[in-house]
Amino acid sequence: IAKSIANIPGTMVIFDYHDEYRFLQGENINFVQAQINPRLLTSDKFGEVIEIRENADIQNTILLKAYDNDDLKKKIGNDFWEELEKNVKDISFREKRFASSADRVIDKIKEARRRFDSILIPNASDPVSQIREGCINIINLIEFTEKQANVAISFYLESILYQRKLSKSQSFKSNFENTDQILFHSPVIVVIEEAHVFMPKTENTDTKYIASKVAREGRKFGVGLIIVSQ
Repeated sequence: IAKSIANIPGTMVIFDYHDEYRFLQGENINFVQAQINPRLLTSDKFGEVIEIRENADIQNTILLKAYDNDDLKKKIGNDFWEELEKNVKDISFREKRFASSADRVIDKIKEARRRFDSILIPNASDPVSQIREGCINIINLIEFTEKQANVAISFYLESILYQRKLSKSQSFKSNFENTDQILFHSPVIVVIEEAHVFMPKTENTDTKYIASKVAREGRKFGVGLIIVSQ
C-alpha cells in the first residue's frame, strides 16, 4: 500500500515502533526520527514522558506547579531543563513538606535528560513540520518507551487532523493570505503499527481517543486511518 501511494505521489504517515520500515526503498520516502518538544506538552503528558507514576500525586502536583510557568516555556535547550529544576527547588524551599517528593521529581528530570536526550528536544521545531507532503513518512519510535510513544503518536495524530481541518476550512475562503500555516493541502493516510500496544481493548489511552476521533471525523477532512494489530 505504501509503495502504491508513493507512486501517486500521495501522503502517508507510518508510526514505526519496531523499526520495521527502515528497508523500505523507492522514491518519495521520508524517514523521520520522532522527537518530543517538552515545551509543547501539558504538564501531565510531560510527567508521563519522564515516567512519573500516575498515582504519585504529590510529585505530579509539584511538576504541575513547576512546569506551568510562562518563563519556562520561553526557555530552550539546556536553559529549559535548568529552569525546570530551579522551579522544582523553589517549590521545595517554599513548601518544606514537599522536599522529599521534590527531590524525586528532580531525579526523574535528570534521569530523563540522561536517557532520552536524543528524543526530548526543548528547542525542536514542531515535530509535525518534518512530515512532507507527497511522501511516505516513516516516523521512527524505536527509542521511545510505550508511554512516550503513546504521547508522541497522539500528538502527531491530533496535529495532522487539525491541519487537515485548517486546510479544508480555508479552501472555502478566498483571499486567504496565511497559506504557509497549512502543512497538508491534500489527504493524509496514517498507519499505526503495533496498534494493540497503543489502543488496547481494555484501556483508554491518548492514542485510542484521538484515533477514534479520526475514525469518526477523518473522512470528511481527508484523513485516513490504517490500524495494524496482532
